Amino acid sequence: MVNWFRTGKFRKLDSVDPLQVMVCGYEQCVPGKVNGPIAKDRYSLHYIHSGKGIFQMNGQSYELSAGQGFLIVPNQIVRYEPDDHDPWSYSYIGFQGYKADFFLRQAGLSLNQPIFEAKSEALVECFARLGEIQTSRLAKILRFTSTLYLILSCLIDQSPVDSGSRHDSKQLYIQSAIDYITDHYANPISIADIAEHIGLDQSYLGAIFKNQVQMTLQQFLIQYRIERACAFMEARQLTINQIARSVGYENTLSFSRTFKKIKGVSPSEYRASMKG
Repeated sequence: MVNWFRTGKFRKLDSVDPLQVMVCGYEQCVPGKVNGPIAKDRYSLHYIHSGKGIFQMNGQSYELSAGQGFLIVPNQIVRYEPDDHDPWSYSYIGFQGYKADFFLRQAGLSLNQPIFEAKSEALVECFARLGEIQTSRLAKILRFTSTLYLILSCLIDQSPVDSGSRHDSKQLYIQSAIDYITDHYANPISIADIAEHIGLDQSYLGAIFKNQVQMTLQQFLIQYRIERACAFMEARQLTINQIARSVGYENTLSFSRTFKKIKGVSPSEYRASMKG
């Protein structure tokens, strides 16, 4: 059983939209229903009401059950499927917005930490609302947007993350830079964009990053994009040009030169070697 709602192009998403719900709903999955491998262009939170299944992203696999949930990060290849004997049912909400990554980080959720547990009835109730049907389209959009804020507030309230006590400030800045890159590498971002997002002087951020990570921010960004490109190579239906654009390169020739410099072979040669 599937019960879902897509907001569509109700209004244009731009810098004045901190959060915008794109799709949400509820699904009782059947055994064998596999989602993916697929990459989405938005964040998505899934909460498991019953049953169990497997979620895969960023090279990691997670066995999940009722009371847990997972975050899908934009432009990451994901795969998730219900258990054959006890298939899960879940609610989900997909969203965008310039505040999305900030709120999720405050909730302790990211590409490297995509799993959460519902530690309050309020959070469970919020996800349960996503399966409800309203008669008015505008009422639906407003209801689901307010519910998204409630979900994020509950996740932040229950998050064990205490940035001030767990890490020193330099480590926090470095992790914020890495999180920004992993969330936005598919876009034409610059080092200045990263520094502005974190709120630091570009030179200072570059210095502490290189000291701790042993490479510059630019080198890390390039390396990360190429590693993601290698992962996209597994999707045989994607062309080299599509892969280049998926990892932030508008110019395929520039992408191919950078790829060969890092990997020692061209993208097509690398893909051909994967067949063996």
